[in-house]
Amino acid sequence: MTQLTAESFDVLALSLGLAFVVNAASSCPGDLGRLLQAKVKMAARRVARVSHGDEAAAYDAVAQALGFDSGAALDHHLARGPDALSGRMADDWRESLAPCVVLLAEPPAGQPLSDEHVDAFERFAQALAQQTGVTTTTILDEVCARACFCTRWSDARQGRSPSADWAPTVN
Repeated sequence: MTQLTAESFDVLALSLGLAFVVNAASSCPGDLGRLLQAKVKMAARRVARVSHGDEAAAYDAVAQALGFDSGAALDHHLARGPDALSGRMADDWRESLAPCVVLLAEPPAGQPLSDEHVDAFERFAQALAQQTGVTTTTILDEVCARACFCTRWSDARQGRSPSADWAPTVN
């Protein structure tokens, strides 16, 4: 498993089958920033639930797991998106968000996760576990599996679809 770094945003997004993310980063970074912020907030809600903590602390932990100093630093960076349409700032803005790309990955139901998906989710879970003190296994089950519309990481990895009566939980 490789270390969670700000590797090439485009390469990571494309390896996860997220060509639309590469396009959005170039043409409408403000929209991409809002989408990423929503995904980070969803992950934070799930972390707060399993850690029995508050959402603000969980938001900071998720941001730190993604390479930012705090949730406020992530918010500030995402807010710069509309200014990141060209030049060096665009490259820096995108590269800093590379670790966030995994939160946009929504693998097709019923298909096993690709090795790239597994690696990206597991890197994120390890980093988040270090920030929160919650076990990596719990993060994989409660945050990463739910991002794949499953209740257990083992089901998400193998592409098992959730039962018809399963509904994702927000809180």
